[in-house]
Amino acid sequence: KGKLRWFAQKNRLKKVDAIITDSQNSKKDIIEIAGYPKNKIHVIYLAPAPNFKKLEIGNWKLEIKQKYHLPDTFVLYVGDVNWNKNIPGLVKACEKVGIPLVIVGKQAVSKNYDRTHVENRDLVWLQNYFENCKLKIENSRFLNLVGFVSTKDLVAIYNLATVYCQPSFYEGFGLPVLEAMACGCPVISSNRGSLPEICGKAALMFNPQKKGDIGNALQKIIKSKKTAADLSKRGLIQAKKFSWQKTARETLNIYNKLCQN
Repeated sequence: KGKLRWFAQKNRLKKVDAIITDSQNSKKDIIEIAGYPKNKIHVIYLAPAPNFKKLEIGNWKLEIKQKYHLPDTFVLYVGDVNWNKNIPGLVKACEKVGIPLVIVGKQAVSKNYDRTHVENRDLVWLQNYFENCKLKIENSRFLNLVGFVSTKDLVAIYNLATVYCQPSFYEGFGLPVLEAMACGCPVISSNRGSLPEICGKAALMFNPQKKGDIGNALQKIIKSKKTAADLSKRGLIQAKKFSWQKTARETLNIYNKLCQN
């Protein structure tokens, strides 16, 4: 089925006047894999919503910590649990370093899915690991699968996190890293796919396929408040380079040019 869909999609591409994609890395992939003309592919970056920002000190901290049972120090991951996300690698790194991991996203707690499908094996692994953690008193609070949260609460969780980690083997963009940066949360990120392009110099990068690299990056943040503070400042600056106004303006410009031809 996948091959048939891919064949149909490639055929449809022959009839389109332009492609809009969200990173230079994705543009490169489209050229190499789909064979689409380079001059017809336009890169327009996504952006964090204005809601994502550094919050003032207030009662919200205690409320959110109690609501989601968050520890004082924790690593945060936001998103799905697909094969490319490398969640088992992140879990094992956090366990080795000895820092709790909080995962936000509805897929992590979903029950209605095919547990035999190869693409769901990391999700099955994560949920089994979580159940095993709950059986061990010493590990019962190590892993917290929060599930879906409102945007308001997500902003607060980003603000509370000690560090945000994007451990992916591949990303076409990587919006959560910008959301975390906009909230002043220090970011460590995989050096694969579009992530170096999106993070710039505002994140501590690691090789997701090199043993111990995620853990080493985590320890640098945890052990050095100076490093964490520096990444927080850099992240706030980096996130401001992306805006939905800019995204909309650049998208409109492409449509205008196509309509004039």
